[in-house]
Amino acid sequence: MARDDQIYTRYYESARAELIQRIALRDQALMAYVLVIGGYLGFVIHRYGFEFAPPQTCEASALTFPVPIICFLFSLVIIQHHLVINDLAKYLSSEWPRNLDNGVFIVHWDNSETLRSSTTVIQAMRTVAQCSALCVPFLFELFANAKNFLVVGLNCSWMIVLNIIVPLVIFPLIVAIHVYAHWVRVTSSHRVGPLVTRVSQREGATDGCTGGASG
Repeated sequence: MARDDQIYTRYYESARAELIQRIALRDQALMAYVLVIGGYLGFVIHRYGFEFAPPQTCEASALTFPVPIICFLFSLVIIQHHLVINDLAKYLSSEWPRNLDNGVFIVHWDNSETLRSSTTVIQAMRTVAQCSALCVPFLFELFANAKNFLVVGLNCSWMIVLNIIVPLVIFPLIVAIHVYAHWVRVTSSHRVGPLVTRVSQREGATDGCTGGASG
């Protein structure tokens, strides 16, 4: 193997290792979110039950206020990993040279037609599942606080109203960033990569690279 090929191979291995690490970190962040939000809501439900009742409604409503904020912050962390994964996959499928100096054409996983043909479905399933997990806690908070605001009518109604307005503002933000991330991933996977020009040890060569995708 020529020296240039060894350099290109090391770049590929480095980017691939970071991509795998980012996928693991993204899923770990999602699992951490499930544990945090599940434990927090479990504490609130264990203390006040599913239906908050006076005189505990004010305190319970205040305790549910962090729920949408927790969901939004974890969404930002997870989507950040998601977008970096997309950049690494784009580099591996479109920008990394696929022809070795000896003229051997390399079809690897990131630029394979097998992966690209299934990317749209895979990404749609990921987006729906991930977005749902990050938005489901809103339903509990909205139900509890809306019911108390409409029925109970306590002096702390401002807190209940705040717990209705904040989720209604953050919910579309979480959906929007997931839609954006899904659009970026799908469009990148179907985009034809640029021509990569490099000079081999034998002669100058221009290699056409086809865009791919990753998991």
